[in-house]
Amino acid sequence: MLLSGILTTWLLLANRVPFFDRFASLRNAAAIAALFLAGLIPIARFRNSPKDVVPAGAIGLGMGCLCYLAWTVYFQGLSDRMSAFQIFVMGLVVYSLAAALLWVGNLIRNARHHHHLEMQHAPRRSSH
Repeated sequence: MLLSGILTTWLLLANRVPFFDRFASLRNAAAIAALFLAGLIPIARFRNSPKDVVPAGAIGLGMGCLCYLAWTVYFQGLSDRMSAFQIFVMGLVVYSLAAALLWVGNLIRNARHHHHLEMQHAPRRSSH
């Protein structure tokens, strides 16, 4: 829902509020940053459970892409640069990569933790 809200706000400000035309680059940068930060929510939320990152991201991304698809009906030139399906696939690739990186990071963290515990419980050798 957050992605849809940010996208809708961005489109309406860009196309219906002429005051912000002077700040188009700043407006677009702020909107992209907001979309990026909202997109990080599933990654941050499920950082300890990488298998849940892709489904959670896909649900949010799917809702955002459906909103985008609806807006392409109203704003004719919106889909000229990128279709809703392309955005969805690119988002899934990013979420899949993030899940893989989180998984590897968790493996490394667990191996280090396990190794640390083994070192603590290992019997000491007597030195002569």
